[in-house]
Amino acid sequence: MLPPSTFSIAPAPLLIAMTLTASTATDPDSTTSIESKGTVSVHTFRLSAPPPEAGLTVSVRADSLTDFELDAIEEVAGGTLANLNTDGFDFTINLAPVRCRLR
Repeated sequence: MLPPSTFSIAPAPLLIAMTLTASTATDPDSTTSIESKGTVSVHTFRLSAPPPEAGLTVSVRADSLTDFELDAIEEVAGGTLANLNTDGFDFTINLAPVRCRLR
């Protein structure tokens, strides 16, 4: 007779859907950014579930992000800026929704 085997079930992977909306600081219904007017772009990230206790790190990359002054991200409300790159940034979501303002 063989000794009994012990098995453990791996936890299900954490699946969180994220949505992104963009607007301007002066008009929440507009996404028109006018550089000469110094339009502030507000990006709001929402999650379908609370982030894990350690936070959820998100990478934001897009060709058009180089139009913004990434080193001047005004705030990351609900999270912390984790890394800044020439083509984007990473931030850790600790409390959703997260809002960051780009100029």
